[in-house]
Order: sequence, then C-alpha cells, then structure tokens
Amino acid sequence: MHRRARREWRRRSLRALRSLREKEHPPFRGITLWAELPHGRAGSILGRTLCAHRGGAVEYYVRPATYADVPAIGRVARETWRTTYAHTIAPHNQQRVLERSYADAALAAALQMAQSWFFVAVNGEEVLGFAQFMCRGDGHGELVRIYVLPAHQRQGIGRALLQAGVRAMAAVGIHRCYVSVEVDNVPAIAFYQHFGFRYHRAYASFVGDQLVHLLELKTSLRALRYALETE
Repeated sequence: MHRRARREWRRRSLRALRSLREKEHPPFRGITLWAELPHGRAGSILGRTLCAHRGGAVEYYVRPATYADVPAIGRVARETWRTTYAHTIAPHNQQRVLERSYADAALAAALQMAQSWFFVAVNGEEVLGFAQFMCRGDGHGELVRIYVLPAHQRQGIGRALLQAGVRAMAAVGIHRCYVSVEVDNVPAIAFYQHFGFRYHRAYASFVGDQLVHLLELKTSLRALRYALETE
C-alpha cells in the first residue's frame, strides 16, 4: 500500500474509532441497519420464541428463509445496495457483488450452508428485509449481512432480525459475534455501538476492482442479547 494510501486509511479508521468511543453519540436512525424497538406477540420458530411485530402501519414477522424467498431476497438486496452504498461503492462494483452473491444459485447455496442461519422479515408474501448469520471456523458467530427495504426502515425490522440471529447462535453455544462495516459508514457503526459492539481490528478488502476499508467489530452474545431485550 502506498504511503499516501496508508495515511488516508489511518485517518479514516481513526475517525470511525472516535465515533465508537463517544458514548454520548446518539444512534443514527436513517440507514438500512437501523431498527426501532418493536412490540409484538410471541410465536415459535426453531424451538425459540420469536415475535410478530407491528412497525408503523406494517405488521411483519421473522422466520427462517426458504427457497421460495430467494427471488425476493435478491430484489431487497438490489434496492438496498443502491441506497446504502451510493457514495462508497462504485455502481459497477455493486453490480458485480449483486450478480455474484445475490444470484438465485448463490442464495440457494447460502440457505444450504451448515452452521448458518438465514432469516427474512415478511408482511404477508412480501419480504421486507433479511439477515444471515453463521458460525465461523473459530467457533464464533458472525453477522454476514442484514438489509431492510428503505421504505420499511425504522420499524423494528432490523432489530427483530438481529434478535432472531442471536437466539439461533445462542442455541448452538456460540458466545461471541463479529460484524464488518466500512470505516466511512458512521451510521452503521453507531448502530452496532448502540448494541454493544466494539472495535476489534481494521482491514481492507476488494469489492470488484475497488479497495474498501473495513472495521471488524465484536461483542459477547450475552451483552448483545441483553441490549436487544432491555432497549
């Protein structure tokens, strides 16, 4: 990495870290990952209690994704990526990722992964959002992806998806959860900080032909579950 690029990476990483350390920083409520506290009635999925929720004027519930959901998951991904990464990932690189990771075959394979949990939030037949969690090779959990349609953000959907993943990971004895986020995505960092995630490391990865700088955050599953249930 060239010296100028290293300086820029360090500057951006420090800016993101400052936002993590500012306890008074209020959670930002305007991006794909934000979720309000939902109110709902209990149901049961995978032997764990989940809830049907009402967010604003929309009632929804979270359940495990099925193969029938694959086309809708792809549509949600395409719409949310355009909004979430409009200023950070070039359109042609967004398209590469969407074609590779959100093609029907790729999503079907993701549903078959061992030690992986894929959830959707639905209103009737409409998929409003989705999230995937997995058990890594080191035995820790990871939030791989979570997206909610822009029109249905700030309705508790992101939080409900996160709660489903926490329950699934806890059921198999996972004690720690990791997530990666762009260093420039301060709203997403604030969201994770709100639920107890803290800095673990900084690294870079290519998205298409573009080098993207990332922070990996971590939290204990116990702390995450407590934050979700007592908010």
